[in-house]
Amino acid sequence: DRMTQLIQQMLMLATLDRGDRLTYQTVDLVKLSRDSIRSISAAFNRSIQFDTNAEQIEVSVDPEKINQVLYILLDNAQKYSDDLIRLTLEQASDSVLISVIDFGVGISEQDQVKIFDRFYRVDQGRSRETGGTGLGLSIAKEIILAHGGTLTLTSEQGKGTTFSIMIPN
Repeated sequence: DRMTQLIQQMLMLATLDRGDRLTYQTVDLVKLSRDSIRSISAAFNRSIQFDTNAEQIEVSVDPEKINQVLYILLDNAQKYSDDLIRLTLEQASDSVLISVIDFGVGISEQDQVKIFDRFYRVDQGRSRETGGTGLGLSIAKEIILAHGGTLTLTSEQGKGTTFSIMIPN
């Protein structure tokens, strides 16, 4: 299972590296976010707070890929935090801003520099425990870059991490 997961993730990165086209559709990101939250909440029996400044935010994206990014970020948040997880979605004048916030262990400044590198894991000893391959954040960043956006993080050890996505609209 782990090998299959690794191969699928490597193929996804190769596809993104080649610049293969995304399948754009007009999507309501509020609904997509709620669906992602519902899925993660059910799978891991976790409550996730959702805040948005709009009832509906329509944007042209590849919904499958954006859902994958949300899943990666929410899954990481639930792995590294036992406390509250928040997803915020904000319509700005020329972009959409999405944040996934946890109040867990945080990421050191040294690790923040490498966190989006392929196969990089903050805690190598936890790879079997958490089941990751060290590719999720690389894939998330490549997907957002393919949409013309940015994926950044701010974190403080012992206080939590915020991953921020900006997608132009």
